[in-house]
Amino acid sequence: MSPELEKQLIEHPSKFYAQLYYFECGDGWGDILRTLADKISSRQEAGRLKRLVQAVQVKEKYGRLVVYSSPPDDQVEGLVKEAQESSWSTCEHCGTLAELRRVGGHLTTLCDIHYNDWLARLRKT
Repeated sequence: MSPELEKQLIEHPSKFYAQLYYFECGDGWGDILRTLADKISSRQEAGRLKRLVQAVQVKEKYGRLVVYSSPPDDQVEGLVKEAQESSWSTCEHCGTLAELRRVGGHLTTLCDIHYNDWLARLRKT
């Protein structure tokens, strides 16, 4: 993820990502992560979250977004699940409509353009 996007997420008013030093995923999932933080912030402002919950790791795993947070909270876990489900159809690189694909033994969620770019790079090696 680009340093600029990481900085924006880390400085989000929800403080959900404040403990992170980096994100192990592409910029294409930035809007999903921002939406997750916005929803958490809304619940904080409404007094529906009784304690501060923060992400301890954000990464791509098996082609989907994975967010680990602490301390455990059912509301936040539900929001994280929504974000993860969104990642299944969002290109990790550009954020457009995508699908889960297997490339060289690796699962990744890519749009047609980024999938073809990846295949072209594999053919060159």
